[in-house]
Amino acid sequence: MQDIGAHVHQLLKEAIDRSRSLSHELSPAVLYRNDLGTTFEWLAQQVEAKHGLTVHVEVRGHVDSPSDTHKASCSGRPRKSCFNIVKHAQVKEARLRLQRMREQLW
Repeated sequence: MQDIGAHVHQLLKEAIDRSRSLSHELSPAVLYRNDLGTTFEWLAQQVEAKHGLTVHVEVRGHVDSPSDTHKASCSGRPRKSCFNIVKHAQVKEARLRLQRMREQLW
C-alpha cells in the first residue's frame, strides 16, 4: 500500500510540474513585463533550447501593444509557427520579423 501511495504521489507531483511548465510557456511573465520584441527574443531562446531551432528575430520600429490580451494573441502566432517549423520543415534556422505598418503589427 505504501508503494502505491508513493507512486501516486510521484505521479501527482509530475502532473503539477508539467502543468506549471505549460502555463509558463503559454502565458510567460516576459509577455506582460516587456514589449513584443523582447517577447519574441525570449521565444527564440526557448525554441532553440527546447528544439534546437535557431530563430533570428528582426524587429522594426516600435512594436509594443497597449493591451495584455493583444500581446498574448500576437505572441501565440509566432509560437505556433515555430512549433510547426520544428515539426514539419526540417530546417535548422528560421526568422521572425515584427514591424508596425499603419498602426498594425505584422
